[in-house]
Amino acid sequence: MTLPPAAVFVNADFRQLDRAVRNVVENALKYSDDVVLVVVETGDQIVTISVEDLGPGIPPFEREFVFEPFFRGSAVGGAASGTGLGLAITREIVAAHGGSVRIEDSAPLGAMFVISLPSEQES
Repeated sequence: MTLPPAAVFVNADFRQLDRAVRNVVENALKYSDDVVLVVVETGDQIVTISVEDLGPGIPPFEREFVFEPFFRGSAVGGAASGTGLGLAITREIVAAHGGSVRIEDSAPLGAMFVISLPSEQES
């Protein structure tokens, strides 16, 4: 992948896509003491938004459930508030735009959420 040009085009409802990305970033901030890395990359007609935090991470056995409504992982404890809906909403919004969201390992700790969306050519 290469770094994006000055503008990256995605055929999307701005408010909904903003909500999806904001959900992931706000979730990362809850677990990472205000240290979150957001990277936008472009590839073969794909725009990828990666959000990486330095929090406790997500155990592999919980990753398939993270995008389910009301799921709260074991690392949550009492440390963070919320309803457990943000990532489920993000998954639905991203899917409605023809994309996907997944979790990747982040070393040495933390979590990385990756949103992939089809890109559009400048018109």
